[in-house]
Amino acid sequence: ILRVTWMEPPTRFNSGVAVFAVELKDPIKTKSTIAQIRDRMPNQLKIDSISGHVVYRLRGPGENFPKYMRRPEPSFVILDKWLIYSDSVAFLEKAALAQAGNLPRLIQLPEYDLVVSELGGKLNGEAPFLLSYIDGAQGLKVIYDMAKDENSRRFIRQAGENNIVARKFSELLDQNELPPFSEFEKYFAPTGMFGYDEPDGIHFGFFTLRAEPVKK
Repeated sequence: ILRVTWMEPPTRFNSGVAVFAVELKDPIKTKSTIAQIRDRMPNQLKIDSISGHVVYRLRGPGENFPKYMRRPEPSFVILDKWLIYSDSVAFLEKAALAQAGNLPRLIQLPEYDLVVSELGGKLNGEAPFLLSYIDGAQGLKVIYDMAKDENSRRFIRQAGENNIVARKFSELLDQNELPPFSEFEKYFAPTGMFGYDEPDGIHFGFFTLRAEPVKK
């Protein structure tokens, strides 16, 4: 089972997309089972297509959805031996393109390779039941982009009418220009987490790579 968190652009308060992928023993049989379910629930499961792959779309929110929020599109697709579920069709499109070799993959990032190498050393030959890669800078960038976005600022101003914390935060944003994101990004580096089981108990650990030194 894989779990991915992705931020769908443009940045909004609900840009965070949760993705779940399950490895299948028999993808063909799974597709047959899904077809049977669709026959029984024709109004709940629609068929679409992205990059030559069949996408099964579930019923999303109604028409009265907030204008400045990301509209969830619960859907799933089968790529090779994986069933991937997400509430973002945009993510499924990227997954299909990456699987076809038309987009860079996470495994190709130098930072990912560094984290995996460190994980291998810390596991000491143990077979892990949990491996995790976290790019802290990307999580921070979502907050930064929202702080820069005028729609988000308008939302915070409205919230500040009844919340003193939101009001003070809004005033700080209005009175101070944020520096370029590169000024924040240089202090963050990827994090790795792991978990494995031994007779004496379950072991968890995590580490963060050293950020690049600040050049003066």
